[in-house]
Amino acid sequence: MIKLYLASAYSDPDPAQEQANYSKAVDACAKLHELGYLVYSPIVHWHIVAKSHNLNGSAEYWVEYAFAFIQWCDILCVLKTPNYSKSKGVKGEIKFAKKLGKPVMYFPWE
Repeated sequence: MIKLYLASAYSDPDPAQEQANYSKAVDACAKLHELGYLVYSPIVHWHIVAKSHNLNGSAEYWVEYAFAFIQWCDILCVLKTPNYSKSKGVKGEIKFAKKLGKPVMYFPWE
């Protein structure tokens, strides 16, 4: 089974947009799972935990987690939301994956 790390935009000053980003990541995980991938999404995994326990939501805080799971994955999969290309976290995840020689794909597919 191919292991995917789902990189997706998350943080936003507007709580409604942040929730929408989370919901899009949940939907993408479900679709990728249905296609037979083993998917890890830090947003899907940590959103509820971070909110319910008042954890830091900054990309800088979570970078160690992100990089550990990017090392684990076979492919970095970037969720193409309207704001993904502006995300500091997504940019850093792509850069790190490329440094490791991991393929980067975009979902929906490109």
